[in-house]
Amino acid sequence: MRPGEHIFNGAFLHRLKAEAVSKAQKGKPEMKPSDLTYAGLTAEESFVVNWQFRRFDLQDFASAFLKAALAADDENLDRLALGFPVEVIAIRRYWHEVGWWDGVLKKAIQLGVLPERSQ
Repeated sequence: MRPGEHIFNGAFLHRLKAEAVSKAQKGKPEMKPSDLTYAGLTAEESFVVNWQFRRFDLQDFASAFLKAALAADDENLDRLALGFPVEVIAIRRYWHEVGWWDGVLKKAIQLGVLPERSQ
């Protein structure tokens, strides 16, 4: 393992999930970070808007997931994608697809999800 490289094993991910479940109310299904969506935006687009505009509670599972995903190398990001495919695809599109975020931002402003001053 190289310096700064992280391995997110099953125990780590299990702890993240346990923390999220303990905070959730009984009888309600656990929400994935991509479950908070906006009309007119895809789940991927909504996830990145929420991430970039910090619309997740800093103590919730979405924030813990983001910390893990953003620190993960490609191999571990692939592992996270097994349980969170929408979120990982969104992160990869944001990082690698030229113009994708600009398009999402314009679309979110046009739909009224974000104020015009967001650009």
